[in-house]
Amino acid sequence: GKQHLEPQNCIVFQNGIIDLERYFAGELRPLDPDPRYFCLNAIPYDFDPSLTAEDILSYFHMIFNDQQDCIDLIQEWFGYHLTPDMSFEKMMMFRGPPRSGKGTVLGILMAMLGDDQVVSTELSALATDFGYEPLMGKAAAFLPDAKVGWKRNIGQASEKLLQVIGGDPVGVNAKFKAVRAAVRLTCKFTMAVNIIPEIPDGARALESRLNILSFPNSYVGKEDWGLKRRLAKSAYKLVPWALEGLKRLREQGQFTVPLSSHDELNTFRITANAMSQFVSECCIITGADSDELLAHGLYELWACWCKACGREHTSRPQFGQLLHIAAPTVERVRVRV
Repeated sequence: GKQHLEPQNCIVFQNGIIDLERYFAGELRPLDPDPRYFCLNAIPYDFDPSLTAEDILSYFHMIFNDQQDCIDLIQEWFGYHLTPDMSFEKMMMFRGPPRSGKGTVLGILMAMLGDDQVVSTELSALATDFGYEPLMGKAAAFLPDAKVGWKRNIGQASEKLLQVIGGDPVGVNAKFKAVRAAVRLTCKFTMAVNIIPEIPDGARALESRLNILSFPNSYVGKEDWGLKRRLAKSAYKLVPWALEGLKRLREQGQFTVPLSSHDELNTFRITANAMSQFVSECCIITGADSDELLAHGLYELWACWCKACGREHTSRPQFGQLLHIAAPTVERVRVRV
């Protein structure tokens, strides 16, 4: 009989099925279509391992200033979308000034996957009762031009992001239909922003699930208005390159972290985590056992700082927990008299 196909290792094209274990071992020809294999995601064109998308690769080198670690990350991210595998538990944030290429790269990714496999949504929509429903059967969810400063239900939207990224089973509520329980969504999130948004992340759960790719250049006044359309037409040639990125991702066991991403991640940490910003601005941690202060005084300073910065301060018990996350070396000691 035919070999059993694992969905996490299979990509369906019009001319057959790529089994990644065989492909990475050197068997480049697609397997014949198998009527016993059912999937929700299929690439809407034939696979040809000999194709290359030189125009797109040249564009990537231009917008990332030939920084190979940035190109490696985008290659791995494109490859990660080709299967329903969610095991790396990551989302992506494209951060850069207006007209820096973020939307063009999203357009290339959409064209590579096929329009039917992609949904565009917003944080505000994700936070609603029906936020999961548009994600059903999609390989990618784009959050283009994610608005900074949007706070209504932002905590709920963040929780839903984390559930999908982590591969947790969720209840999908659709209008006028019964709730579908224990659904594991397989879409990867990519957010595009001009500046890092303020998404509350006191426990640093989202930070640990986040890739940030910096787009350093702005092409305002130098736009090529036909570029996105031309590059999208070449996106089908990008699959062999993306598969190289997926292979490297699986061999490394993690995504490449570009040097330019470290500052971006630190900015996200401070922006999303009020306690991290408070510690950075108001505290000097020496590590010496003899250096101590009253917990009450530190909490009062925290409350005053939050008021001055327009942030909401937490209760006393929660303050201690968040402080330990932001500064693990700080310990609370009860003084016995």
